[in-house]
Amino acid sequence: MPLAPNNLYIALFLRSDPPISKNYHWALYLHNPNGQGGTKYHIVNEGSTGSNWVACHGPEVGILKTFLLAGMTRIATVPADPAVLEKTDRLVRSFDGELNELGVTCRTWLLRVLEVLQGEVGVPRFVDGMDVGALERETLAFGNMVAGEAAGNVQPRPVFESLVCL
Repeated sequence: MPLAPNNLYIALFLRSDPPISKNYHWALYLHNPNGQGGTKYHIVNEGSTGSNWVACHGPEVGILKTFLLAGMTRIATVPADPAVLEKTDRLVRSFDGELNELGVTCRTWLLRVLEVLQGEVGVPRFVDGMDVGALERETLAFGNMVAGEAAGNVQPRPVFESLVCL
């Protein structure tokens, strides 16, 4: 499935080979309005203590062929309005200066960002009775299902449509 313009995805990356169940690096990816590349939003830990998180956001071209990508889950369409896209970018980056005070990991940071986006921009929108916890469980199940293929570098990498998000 090709990536759709203005769509927000969760990207899961393997951390080990062989893959370990439920052990992934989490990132958000917003595909550009023109359909060419997008922005990968994630945080990385640059220390041995596990508490030196830094923002590592930037342009990404060809994410579906990125090394160690397990797969991507489409979770939302962001309105094409430039003001909404700018606000989305600003909100995703809003925690950058306090990552180490928040006690986050790449996964908990992403889930926190999604809660802010849901409240401020209206995406993702959850199916009745579902929430960010259900999205986390769905994403982990998908990652566990495709991790073996990712370790073998089977191409193309899969894109999953969330059943939790509208």
